Amino acid sequence: MYTSNEKIASYKKAVEQNAGGKFYTGDLQKMTTSIVQEIKETKTSLLKTSKKTYVTDHPEIFFISIIVIFFSLIIFEKRIRL
Repeated sequence: MYTSNEKIASYKKAVEQNAGGKFYTGDLQKMTTSIVQEIKETKTSLLKTSKKTYVTDHPEIFFISIIVIFFSLIIFEKRIRL
């Protein structure tokens, strides 16, 4: 953990200038609030998308047909004993 002001300043400089990031100090609640506020202010948060749900298959039809075929074969086998 960075305890001295020089170490904090050098780390902040490395993060902001060299990596292009942002450096936050303080308690977790203040940092979280600050980060969320910055995200809300960006243009990407203004994009509005609509959620779409697509139903692509109906497995119940397959299972019902398998059950009907299975019971039909059982009945057919009992009537005609080979």
